[in-house]
Amino acid sequence: MHKEHVLVVDALPVVADELCRKFGFWRSALALVAAAHRRRRIEGQLSHFSNRLRRDVGLPEAYDPRGKATFTLWDIRL
Repeated sequence: MHKEHVLVVDALPVVADELCRKFGFWRSALALVAAAHRRRRIEGQLSHFSNRLRRDVGLPEAYDPRGKATFTLWDIRL
């Protein structure tokens, strides 16, 4: 199966050289720093955690401003 899904990817220096030639060094560098900053901000957020997971790690439950209660089977206390 892996022979059917072969990806042809150039080496990183070749791709970086092509980006710098097409857009310039400073634009390419700024785009890389911005992408790294965006990724770090997204990874540090806890808003995607369920209330069950938030309770497990000691955080307060999330408030839903729309007033809709999200209920899962994990919320059933035995």
